[in-house]
Amino acid sequence: MEVSNNATKEKLEILFRDPYMPDFANLKMIYVPIEDHDYQHWYLMVIHIEDRTIYHLDTNMDGSAVKMRHVKMHSIAEALSLLTLSIFNGDVPLCTFPDFQEWDIVEPHGIPNYEHSANSGLWVTEWLQRESCFNDPVIGGMDETVMRMKIVMRILIGSNQTVSWVGYRVTSHADDGSVRHFYSVVQNDDDVRSMFSSTHGQEGPIYLYVRSI
Repeated sequence: MEVSNNATKEKLEILFRDPYMPDFANLKMIYVPIEDHDYQHWYLMVIHIEDRTIYHLDTNMDGSAVKMRHVKMHSIAEALSLLTLSIFNGDVPLCTFPDFQEWDIVEPHGIPNYEHSANSGLWVTEWLQRESCFNDPVIGGMDETVMRMKIVMRILIGSNQTVSWVGYRVTSHADDGSVRHFYSVVQNDDDVRSMFSSTHGQEGPIYLYVRSI
């Protein structure tokens, strides 16, 4: 949005340098979630430094829209090239940092094309969690229920957390007809996935317990 609004390099550096840009030695990829307002759609741009490639991750690859998205990505890439040169001016010679906007834009294989945008934000959120695990091809497939719950949990137990403890309870019935309750604490993504694990044999809703700070 800031690039579309013609934000200056100085403003971009204030907004993004400290929260999002690591030291140059650790800069491997730059992730940019982008909203297509015309389609009410989200997609992800990944600038891969080692591959010298811009990856376009998108679940609604409408032909005419893709061309416009590539135009926007090139514009963002140009702004990010200027931004990184400014940030890392003392760490790396100017000539070794190429112009991102000159790199090829590639669509990774394996991403499903839903031809709609209803779940595009979920996919972008999932891709953002890959971080250094990003690769091409990208394996398609996502449990939307689990993903929505993971987003909620990341908000609750993340660095800006507003709760001190999150737990859950699931209920199942044994062969003898007795009712069993399984309780657990949620601390990370693996715990969230286990909430929906068939090993619990849960029946009915999952109950969350939250303790505020």
